[in-house]
Amino acid sequence: MGRRFNSQQKQALFWLAGGRCENCGIQLPDNWHADHVQPYAEDGQTDVTNGQALCPMCNLKKGSKLMLKQWPSGVVLRRWQEQFIDRYNTVDRPNFLLVATPGAGKTTASLKVAYNLLMSGTIQRVIVVCPTDNLRTQWLHAAAKVEVQLSTMQMNWNKDIALPADYVGLVTTYQQVASKADHLRAYTGRYNTLVILDEIHHCAESEYLALAWGDSIKKAFDPAVRRLLLSGTPFRSDNHPIPFVTYVPDPLNPKVSRSKADYTYGYGDALKDEEVVRHIVFPGWDGKLGWSDWYGEERVASFDTPLNKTDSGHRLRTAINPNGLFMRDMIIAANQKLDYVRLDHTSAGGLIVAQDQSAAKTLAKVLEEVTGEKPVLAISEIGDEASAEIEKFRKGRQKWIVAVRMVSEGVDIKRLRVGVYATNVTTETFFRQVIGRVIRWDGQWSHLDEQTAWFYVPEDPELTRLVNSISEEVVHWVAEKEEKDRQKSNEPRPPSSTQIAMDGYEFRYADGDERHHRTSGETFPMSEMDEAELRFANSPGFEKIPSAQKALLLRNLGIASVGQADSQSTTITDDPQPEHFRKKSLGKAVNTKVGRLVILCQQNKIEIPGRNPHQAIHNAWGRVNKYSHEATNDEMERKLTWLENLISRALKGDKSITSELR
Repeated sequence: MGRRFNSQQKQALFWLAGGRCENCGIQLPDNWHADHVQPYAEDGQTDVTNGQALCPMCNLKKGSKLMLKQWPSGVVLRRWQEQFIDRYNTVDRPNFLLVATPGAGKTTASLKVAYNLLMSGTIQRVIVVCPTDNLRTQWLHAAAKVEVQLSTMQMNWNKDIALPADYVGLVTTYQQVASKADHLRAYTGRYNTLVILDEIHHCAESEYLALAWGDSIKKAFDPAVRRLLLSGTPFRSDNHPIPFVTYVPDPLNPKVSRSKADYTYGYGDALKDEEVVRHIVFPGWDGKLGWSDWYGEERVASFDTPLNKTDSGHRLRTAINPNGLFMRDMIIAANQKLDYVRLDHTSAGGLIVAQDQSAAKTLAKVLEEVTGEKPVLAISEIGDEASAEIEKFRKGRQKWIVAVRMVSEGVDIKRLRVGVYATNVTTETFFRQVIGRVIRWDGQWSHLDEQTAWFYVPEDPELTRLVNSISEEVVHWVAEKEEKDRQKSNEPRPPSSTQIAMDGYEFRYADGDERHHRTSGETFPMSEMDEAELRFANSPGFEKIPSAQKALLLRNLGIASVGQADSQSTTITDDPQPEHFRKKSLGKAVNTKVGRLVILCQQNKIEIPGRNPHQAIHNAWGRVNKYSHEATNDEMERKLTWLENLISRALKGDKSITSELR
């Protein structure tokens, strides 16, 4: 029995419904849908007893709901996420800008909005746009966790966007939007669509991107019924406003336009909520720096020396030069701090953000000399391998990763605890996005007393200003926290809040070099405690016991060092794979089977009609069912079974295959 109702069945359904939609009651238009009450994909029969007449809108709404499962009970929204969703529902406008500090959970909050809109029938499709391929993969995984199945953008034979029935939307990049704007415009005009524009500030980073990406998203997504814009920090657009963003004059400079957020959740807000982001410390780094100016004159200065803008830029470039002692000393200090952090947080990692790919490669060599371990190098020069290296580092236990921009935003590596700022980019947006890589709270290590992050930054005046802007948020948080503690203990209020700010500033520059723990009269090096953590990783009840006590227990039991093989193991489990990756795997399997069938038919002199035997086999299936680019995963499984049956018959020399493929 086929999937489609025949003309007689459709006529009967029309009469039974009295010519009206059986859901909303409107007069059925000429393009009304004959729909399965029990879905065909769930073994529903193509019969009048299992059919209903629906208008196109009601049928599409019904389809969106059937493709969604229950929101997972294990994915509990944070307080700010619930408040944001309440605000979104209250405002109820087509464009909404959410600005939330990196690591706060913008992705999950946005997916919950999409889920609610799909369930209510307000939208029928979701399109997510992000800056990079790596972020696209993260969105696919995040959506799969909450049962919102998204795919990458695929085109059918007619060069139209094709989305199989078991997906509710797609994830693409701004670069793809620029090349497929007309196709996306047609698609968003066909369905009620929510477009999520992630890291929207990228469209204002340069005049080129403002024109190329800004114009493209305007053209592609103007027909969308809803647009949710995301950013990790407020941004400005001096000459080329980003489409769908509301701007207001900057209070400090009315000639400059700054984005107006509909909901803001800053770093200080996240600190107050606890277990959202980490407290961060910025060790300052200064020294005597020498360079030559345009006229060959030698200049020597520290970061305390007042300089003009040009000389200040030269000074910072000198400081971050990967061949100088300044960077080597900073890396040594940062590595010592990471070693200390790993005494408890044994999988903690470090990040160095370099100014360019050449500097990144040199800094990676310096790191290897300092640590004796080759770091992960994630630069665009190595192509697709870079994303794979980032994912490998995210799940692994390596100490350091070196990047330029590929880890600057959106990339979720919660084990990063220490960073080194080795680039001369001094914009607030970029700086906050980089800092956002190390402040993400790691729930797997919530048993630790604290998860402070450390970021080593040259004391360049511009960078210091950016550090202070973040520190002010921390100071406000400290002041509120201490006030609450005093109210509980009835302590007198201190003379003024100035002293709190000064103490906070002085403490940020403290550093520690402890590399071991002592307990019960014995000393335990980091390597021994790392191995003890691995031994007890899957043992319930040991989560909150300090690493040194676990190592002591192993000593008392007479268990020797676990060695290099065990130290490379990991207990981190893979996230559930999105349906999109299963679809790709099934597609490869189908193509392999088709190739096998063609070879067997040639060997056994079984004719395959048409000039292209591979295409003829695909067409034979597609005429009755669906072509691969439109098929659901279950339909792809059935295609595999069909191909396996044909292969079995071809092995026996069954000539009737020819007529079946016509």
